Amino acid sequence: MSVLTLTREKWKRFKEDNNLSKSSFFKKADVGPQLDKFQKALDSCKRTPGKKSLSKCFSEADKLEKAIDKFIKLKEAKAELDEKATKQLKSWSKELGTVTKGLAKLYKEAGADLDKQDVENMENRFSELGL
Repeated sequence: MSVLTLTREKWKRFKEDNNLSKSSFFKKADVGPQLDKFQKALDSCKRTPGKKSLSKCFSEADKLEKAIDKFIKLKEAKAELDEKATKQLKSWSKELGTVTKGLAKLYKEAGADLDKQDVENMENRFSELGL
């Protein structure tokens, strides 16, 4: 399963299937909430492409990668991860690293086009409002 299609429900199922205990309040990685933020930013970026949405998507992907890495460290410290779960988590983290690098490259290379897209998106929104 790709991290791009990972939802909060699938995340909960992954934790249940791998017998991963609920983290204490003070030692949370908050992967679930960050997944929601990432998916929302990804949807926004696809729906309304532009510098702002691309930047937000990059930021949320980076935060999700950090949350997954923190989750791995917390669960390794508690010796809860088996080889299969570790492999899947590290695969998602690696995929997110690739995504963030790709988004950063796109942002750098397509800056002028993204600026133009932002203007067109704003003009379309004004038109929708009858302005």
